[in-house]
Amino acid sequence: MKKYIKLFSLVLVSILLLTGCSSTKEAISGDKFVEVANTFYYYPNDITSYYDYSETAKYYSDKDISMTFIVGKRAYDIEGVFLDEVKNVYEKSGYTVSESTTQAVINTTTLSAVKADITSGKNWQKVIITNKNKFYCVSRIDDTYLEIEADISQKDNLIKFLDALGY
Repeated sequence: MKKYIKLFSLVLVSILLLTGCSSTKEAISGDKFVEVANTFYYYPNDITSYYDYSETAKYYSDKDISMTFIVGKRAYDIEGVFLDEVKNVYEKSGYTVSESTTQAVINTTTLSAVKADITSGKNWQKVIITNKNKFYCVSRIDDTYLEIEADISQKDNLIKFLDALGY
């Protein structure tokens, strides 16, 4: 299983790195995240004490949305969290992973269309996955990490939120 996870991570990182290595984005602080979130009527709580690898961590949740934003102490910690969460999001969205072939396979009995949008640059990666019920986003810029899971009805507003954050 560990061999498979390493292979999956290597393939994912390769894909992310090959899809746009020239652009860069500027990471934001926890305070800036809260400021922008508040303009969208999201009021995150501080959860820094829950993550020993974080300088700052914020969490927001309501009946339709949950999001976590972390500023890490080291970029490689955030890269590891990013890769783990991308794998989790693929599985939650309806992709299943075959250990024997190491290929992502759509589980058509649990969902209809699954759409994945993967973008990246020199210091950032973003994966957005949607299915008929859910919107998922996992994004990383330098030593910051943002993860969102929401009802699909929130997609348009969350895309605007991501744009406002620069993620």
